[in-house]
Amino acid sequence: MTTYHTVKPGENLSVIARKYGLKSWKDIYRYDANEKFRDKRPNENLIFPGDVVVIPGASATPKATAVPAQPALSCDSKAAAVAILKTSAWLDANTKALLSPALVRGIIAAEASRFSPGEGRGGLLDGDTCGPGQIGLPLYTDVLKDLKPELNQFLVHMGATCGLSLKGRGCGVAKQPLVLRGFPQDVIEPVVSDFFIAAGLAVKLKRALKTGRSADDQLRFGIALYHSKHDTIATAQSAISPADKGASVLAWAPVKAQLEKSSNPEVKDVPLYVDEVLASP
Repeated sequence: MTTYHTVKPGENLSVIARKYGLKSWKDIYRYDANEKFRDKRPNENLIFPGDVVVIPGASATPKATAVPAQPALSCDSKAAAVAILKTSAWLDANTKALLSPALVRGIIAAEASRFSPGEGRGGLLDGDTCGPGQIGLPLYTDVLKDLKPELNQFLVHMGATCGLSLKGRGCGVAKQPLVLRGFPQDVIEPVVSDFFIAAGLAVKLKRALKTGRSADDQLRFGIALYHSKHDTIATAQSAISPADKGASVLAWAPVKAQLEKSSNPEVKDVPLYVDEVLASP
């Protein structure tokens, strides 16, 4: 018996594939019976509620254990970005539990306080133009590589569902998915940048996850890595435990103390930045 699936709000092909126990969205998109669907939707990342796809080799009933809970997405771009990231198959449960809209607001506030006069919303960092969350090109590229399905879901939701334009909050704009314009425009635009900030932090939080490290310390290490080059943190850890080059340093407190002792203002700023981000309401 042929199984058809009607796309629901908030779904993409990866979500649908997991519902039916398939390994990849490619199993659906490249299925011969979905030729007309491919003609209609040549970009596999841009599908819409009401679209119908044929599920290859599936029973009529999706596997109950494979159905992730779908969030009620807000039209607040920070809240929507976080909610979508919390459904990501690429992110681990520990990292997803740490994400919150308050962290996105905290990063924007902490970065804004560090802008030089006249920089406005788009300052310069390491030679790259950056937006309110100071996303540089390497982190921008990481988000596109690891969290593209979630990004596309965000663009569809904020544009087609919420009716927001690339100008931010425009009225009278036809509801359609937002589109990417490339770096640096995507990290400056006020709606799309919220996703890149939340996703960029998620990437760094995942890198900060280590066996034996508490969730609270993972959060602080992740924020520090978002703000600073990895070498700054690694140097502080190595100074604390030179025998193993800092590998055994799992808690943030001694690293914070080590950074605060530095005579380099940029190094001393890292723990201040972490505290400012976490202080956001």
